[in-house]
Amino acid sequence: MQWCERNLCFDFSKAKLAIKFDNPEWHGVTHGGLCAADFLVEWDDQLWLIEIKDPESTPAAHREKAVKKFSHELEQKTLISKQLSPTLRDSLFYLWLENWDLNKPIHYFVVIGLESILPRSLSGLKHTFLKETWCSALEQRGWKQRLA
Repeated sequence: MQWCERNLCFDFSKAKLAIKFDNPEWHGVTHGGLCAADFLVEWDDQLWLIEIKDPESTPAAHREKAVKKFSHELEQKTLISKQLSPTLRDSLFYLWLENWDLNKPIHYFVVIGLESILPRSLSGLKHTFLKETWCSALEQRGWKQRLA
């Protein structure tokens, strides 16, 4: 099973199931501001939610603007608060509504396709994600289930 999102392709041939998750035909939501991760990959012992951010795959006429916008969103942390966090939250909501087995570990991957990104721009991104979003409230609450 090979799945592509823009210029990036992935081989999920050893997975139990792989679907293009952000397809409204799959989850039925075409409006309302809800987001879905690009891919859902199910393995025997875990689920992966994969979000792709690839501004360099934008058509050449708009690429520079897309890369600058992405870099600005990364620096201002709006990438996390306006895109990555809602995508995880809404994807988990879809899975819950569809009665998926959410007892297995769920991993949320963000793949960034950007040659020009500086390593310091990415340093601490996971920590910032967990600290500055609704995820921190869930961790502080101490619920029995662990968040993705």
